Amino acid sequence: MKIRTIFLSIVMASCSAIAANADEYFDITSAYLNNSSFDSNYHYPASATGNVKQEILEIDGWTKDIKVDYTITGVYQFGTAKTFNGVAVPATGQNGKAEGGCLALSTGWGESLLYYQDAVLPAGKYALVTAIYNCCDKTPGISKVGWLPTGKTASMSSINSFAGYTWIVDTIKFELTEATKGKIQIGYTAGSGGSANSAKIVVDYVKLLRDTPYGKADIDVFKIELESIINQAKELYGDGNGNGASELNEAIQVANAVIGNEEATKEIIQNAIEELKKAIDKYQWANPTGPVPTVKTDERFVRGATMAFARITATGTGITERGVCWSENPEPTVNDNRTTTYLVNNGNIYWLKDLKPATKYYMRAYAITSGRQVGYGETIKFYTIPMGNVGYTIRQDGDAATIQRITDAVKTAAYWWNNLTEIKHYHSSVGFVDGTPTADCSYGGWVRVGSNQSYQKAGTIMHEWLHGVGVIPWADTEWSRHNLRASVNGDGLGTGTWLGDRVTEVIRFWDNNTNGVLSGDYQHMWPYGINGAHEDNGSDILYIGNSLVCQALGEDGLQHTYKEFAQPYYALDQEDDVKYYIKSESADHGMYSSFLTIDKAGNLIWKAMSTNDALSNDSAAWYFSFTPDNQYYQVRNAATNRFITYTGNGTNGFKTAVRTTLTDNENLHIMRSRINVQSGTSTLSHRGYWLIHPTDNWTPPCLAPIANGATGTETFNIANTATAQRWMILTADDVSKFADAAVGGIKTEVQTALEHLKTLYAVPHIEDAEGLNKQTEDVISKAELLIKESTSSTELQNALNEIRDITMYFLCNATPSDITQPFDLTSLMQNTGMDVNTGWTVSPSIDYSTGEFFQTTFDMNQVLTNMPAGTYQFCAQAFHRPGTYTNAYNDYLQGKNNVSAFIYAYTKSQKIMHIAEDARTSKLNKGNESAVGTPTKYIPNDRQSARAYFDQGLYENRIACSIDKDGSSFKVGIRAGNMPTSYWCCFDNFRLYFYGNIDIDAVTDIDGIVSEKTAAIRKGIYSLDGRLLSNDNADAVILDKGIYIIDGKKVIISK
Repeated sequence: MKIRTIFLSIVMASCSAIAANADEYFDITSAYLNNSSFDSNYHYPASATGNVKQEILEIDGWTKDIKVDYTITGVYQFGTAKTFNGVAVPATGQNGKAEGGCLALSTGWGESLLYYQDAVLPAGKYALVTAIYNCCDKTPGISKVGWLPTGKTASMSSINSFAGYTWIVDTIKFELTEATKGKIQIGYTAGSGGSANSAKIVVDYVKLLRDTPYGKADIDVFKIELESIINQAKELYGDGNGNGASELNEAIQVANAVIGNEEATKEIIQNAIEELKKAIDKYQWANPTGPVPTVKTDERFVRGATMAFARITATGTGITERGVCWSENPEPTVNDNRTTTYLVNNGNIYWLKDLKPATKYYMRAYAITSGRQVGYGETIKFYTIPMGNVGYTIRQDGDAATIQRITDAVKTAAYWWNNLTEIKHYHSSVGFVDGTPTADCSYGGWVRVGSNQSYQKAGTIMHEWLHGVGVIPWADTEWSRHNLRASVNGDGLGTGTWLGDRVTEVIRFWDNNTNGVLSGDYQHMWPYGINGAHEDNGSDILYIGNSLVCQALGEDGLQHTYKEFAQPYYALDQEDDVKYYIKSESADHGMYSSFLTIDKAGNLIWKAMSTNDALSNDSAAWYFSFTPDNQYYQVRNAATNRFITYTGNGTNGFKTAVRTTLTDNENLHIMRSRINVQSGTSTLSHRGYWLIHPTDNWTPPCLAPIANGATGTETFNIANTATAQRWMILTADDVSKFADAAVGGIKTEVQTALEHLKTLYAVPHIEDAEGLNKQTEDVISKAELLIKESTSSTELQNALNEIRDITMYFLCNATPSDITQPFDLTSLMQNTGMDVNTGWTVSPSIDYSTGEFFQTTFDMNQVLTNMPAGTYQFCAQAFHRPGTYTNAYNDYLQGKNNVSAFIYAYTKSQKIMHIAEDARTSKLNKGNESAVGTPTKYIPNDRQSARAYFDQGLYENRIACSIDKDGSSFKVGIRAGNMPTSYWCCFDNFRLYFYGNIDIDAVTDIDGIVSEKTAAIRKGIYSLDGRLLSNDNADAVILDKGIYIIDGKKVIISK
């Protein structure tokens, strides 16, 4: 040991003296204090950037004595760009040199941040010297530096405020008349109010000086400490019957020998102390005492490539440590990796660092008591993702300081994104552009940063990069589409809440808020969007949150680059040795009755079989494996060991093949549905999955069932309605539970199909095939009995198929006997009442159950499949306003019909009604109506008024078409190829009627069928499905028993 002699006249030349005379003091710091100058093991080295908002850290060598988690402690290297609570540490230490580091402390509300080291000091005169710097202009705070002898009066600093931006060398004198045990403490107590109102200090060093040099007296007190630990060990040893007692006794004897060694040095004594402490610790672990703490691992967690985050709860007495342990083995313990480091965001978030990318881990919460009892929470399996590959180029524009700030910001942003996302194919070019107000970014990553230094920070880069990876309207990503957004703005762009599960899970975990969601407009998001310098506090919470949300957006289906339709992830929680069974989520493709299996040629087929048959047939069983390096799954048939492989688009585009070495064609990107499986009107607990062949574009093929039990490919459709593309992946236990849960659902579907058939059959009709009515009645009777008695999903599925078959057969072989009472096939369409913005190829803006497009071209349609040959009439209430309301009306009066919107069915199309055609002479006083022309008339000018006009039965459009072949498909819809400024189209109440073999000309000549919605406000007597029965209410006396609509009200005729 090197003992340095220090003279007060030299050491304290720039500060208050320890004593008025030039007494000689000796520096004995290294003998009693560890890490006294904070010059190693920095939490934040000079290269770190950003800001720490909330963090209480362990300090090497020091024991934390802090009762709150507010606000910041940590070791920062001098000159680091990392700030704490918004302030920077000094560039140099108290000696003016840019060497070493300091302990940073910041809190508020009168709270204290304290650290200490235990010591036994010999008799003598001492000086405890610290150098403290206040990093802000707020002065309130009280120094808590001092010597605290056990059971005696403490010697404390007298500093009760800290001058701003000034080094203070504080000296505390005390004298001991005998060897004394106590604590050397550092820290401070904040003033009143929040941390912004108090000093934010750093401590450069702590020095312990004495009037006598290091010598025998010190050796004696070190032996006193050793003797104290020997006594502790003897007490634990007791009668020697504990686990590992002999090893503990050996350590005690070795320590006793050191006590008797007159030549023992400090190093020998300290080594004996450490070895005996290890022996005691080992013995205590082998002989824990007291109650085991109760620990729970929150099932929510998030992970990146090299980091993961967890929340825990731990209760019990005497808990001295709590945290998270992890391992690559299924049962991690505290002897594996563990962390007590946490971030604070509505509770503690435990931070697992230095993980291997693309690796399977297991983690669980733990808590340790003073009696070495360890409690564990539930184990969570998780996979880290591959490292991101976000690259960048810094354009050399602007002055050197600007370039350096931008460079530092980009490096920080790239650090977080590469460690917490798996984004590939993204290379950003970033540089200063004079005249840029703040900053901006294109899709793909061209970033311009302006002269405002507040925006030359990492948070700005992360915000702009969100635009670069898809949070932007002009790249046509899912951010501006409608599948994953809750609303649509006036320009037809997606807005409001983001509907992806992965992002929602991240937000709810990170903010510890069970109702948390990500929201935003057409190009911004919140929270964690960092939408302006005012939101960029530089905190880890903010930057990590931003990065995790970015990754989750990709997992939900945001196209981060032109080569990525979504980010793959561990979507299906599988085990390699468990058999899984695959069923279509579509009721039309065997959801209740069929399983995915293979035929003799190795083709994938969906085949009808009972639950018991499937579970006993390995050809219907599959093994799923997961490859962490690319986050893709591979699927192998249990009977044949053949892998599902992609061979090309079309029928049998996915099939099975024998593989000894897997290729890219066996990789499946599995994406989980956002909604639970629907069984009739019931919502089940299961979710479906897309099985997608990964491609480097936005239109990858996915496995889909097709007709007659075959399978093929379809272009991936992320919509919730794409049930025919999704598959349920079930364990054997899940299959049985699904079969039980599905019975009620399929009964509902059978009932719905049956009611549709009965409604069609009730229409007055002519048999075009002999025996049609008898066959239909037999199916109806059989189905009604099954609905009452059957508990078999297979039996009910067969009944449903039979109903569908007879329905199609009936329509192909029946013709309405009254042209005013056709077959109503409206139920074959989706969202005919414009209640939501789904069901059609494009999504209109919806309000008041009315759809609209404004200044936007569109082609909104549905394709109807397997339709009978014959004549159809497609109807809708709709109008088009070609221009401003004044110009459009005046043009119409002058004979100029500029309508560019068409209703169409199959090959037929016609212009929809001009808004002027059903102008009213009086206002309805609903919404915004525009007065036009002379004499004054009124037309709708918003969706509320349009709704009111539609409710009056106005703006009725009809078009007829004929189909020549049974089983055909055709398209119905509404479109506009020209929608310039002020062009507006509104629509609602779509209907489809079938007239069998009645000639199209006859159908075109009729006035059309009035819907129930329209009939409800018209005078006269109507049937429930909207047919006008009589204009004279007196005819009610001759009506058959039933329910009718008379003058807009439902009336029951019970005679």
